[in-house]
Amino acid sequence: MIAQYRILLLLILLAVPGLPMTSSAQAADDTETSPAADIDEDEAAATEESADTGRIRGRILPAPFVITEPAIGKGLGLGFIYFHGQEKRERPRIQSASAVGNTARRGKPPPTATAAGGFYTDNETAGVAIAHSRSLADDKYRIVGLGAAMEINAKYYEGSAGLDFRLDADALYTRGQWRVKDSNILLGISAAWLDGGIGFDLPIGRLPGNGAIDDFTDVGVAVSAIHDSRDESMMPGSGHLYDLTIWRHDDALGSDFNYTKSNLKLLWFNELHQKFHLGFRIDVSTIEGDPPFFAIPYVSLRGIPALRYQGDTAGAVEVEARYDISPRWASVAFLGAGFANWDDSAVEETEDIYSKGLGLRYQLFTEQNVWVGLDVARAKEESNWYIQIGHPW
Repeated sequence: MIAQYRILLLLILLAVPGLPMTSSAQAADDTETSPAADIDEDEAAATEESADTGRIRGRILPAPFVITEPAIGKGLGLGFIYFHGQEKRERPRIQSASAVGNTARRGKPPPTATAAGGFYTDNETAGVAIAHSRSLADDKYRIVGLGAAMEINAKYYEGSAGLDFRLDADALYTRGQWRVKDSNILLGISAAWLDGGIGFDLPIGRLPGNGAIDDFTDVGVAVSAIHDSRDESMMPGSGHLYDLTIWRHDDALGSDFNYTKSNLKLLWFNELHQKFHLGFRIDVSTIEGDPPFFAIPYVSLRGIPALRYQGDTAGAVEVEARYDISPRWASVAFLGAGFANWDDSAVEETEDIYSKGLGLRYQLFTEQNVWVGLDVARAKEESNWYIQIGHPW
């Protein structure tokens, strides 16, 4: 979806409501985050108000996070997410993916939300963003918009060596989706614009794709076909998501690059027991043409730095088990493996890409079904911990 701009990963996950939002920090850091206080009293007030008015009132969620991503250094960020008020809807929870026919409407729509935030790290990386996400006409249509500005000092990896570079850029992203009749099928169109410049601190050798060391503009459009039968998007317990998205970046659109990127995401969630849920993920991306190096597919797993493993084809397989300790608390365990392959046989293949970890979840706002959590993940390079808002997939 938005992940073709690898360096924007942390900022976009912070800023786009309705998407999994993650911030990472090394497990050795001793930092605590308290996103809200007196939640039970607030929830009681919200429930009483909604019972009188038939509406769910708006709520503001401060989202502080800590960054120790190896590619961009250590730092802090802060976002504010406003979950808009909306009419109450009664949507029964689906016990299994086969409980209702494929054409049945089910599941809660993603929340309508507006977010703004920014971050800063010790290597002078900084960024700000504002975003909005909304579903319309009883979830017939879904729209997302994002604007961001950033100055990022990061690393590009050639094998095990990290090369420092600087990106100064502005970005815009928009996405619209339309539900086919009353089915679980959504068709979408997206557009992305990135304008900036990249410079490396040291002379470099051959870069896969286009090095894009001068000023550049990258513009792309995408089409998507989605089948979404999940019971909800924030913390699914049953159902599936199949998402095929194809991006085209072309000089006819005003881009300095010409390439095509395809992404296939397959998610399954099953309620094996009233309190036990099992999720499975396959996520594969491929690229063709002359892309900038930061648009090349990479392995996306908790515990593995962004951009660490790239290839013309890259992907991940992950399984996650969730146990509901109580109606508002849950524990998770996850295990994943990734791969990154190059068409050019001269480029060294990567091996043994894996991660594993444990986490906790807490339902912060019950009526709007907003979940927050903490994951600790271990890969062969290091351990990291992550603050989650919603599901990480």
